[in-house]
Amino acid sequence: MEEKCCQDKQGRCSGGINLSVFFKYILGLFLLVIGGWFILEYWNQLVLIFQGSIGLFLIVSGAIILAVAK
Repeated sequence: MEEKCCQDKQGRCSGGINLSVFFKYILGLFLLVIGGWFILEYWNQLVLIFQGSIGLFLIVSGAIILAVAK
């Protein structure tokens, strides 16, 4: 069986999460909170945009189906 070496280039062994992974978790949580807040704050505008895009979605999906069906 092969042993895993946890030493980096300087010969140190890092036992936890490195700084870049920690920063990515913090950034991801921050974006989730801000995204949730925007959805709650601008719900009426979001519903209006969704209702306005239904027709365009149906037109594009119909064109794709017709193009594939040939």
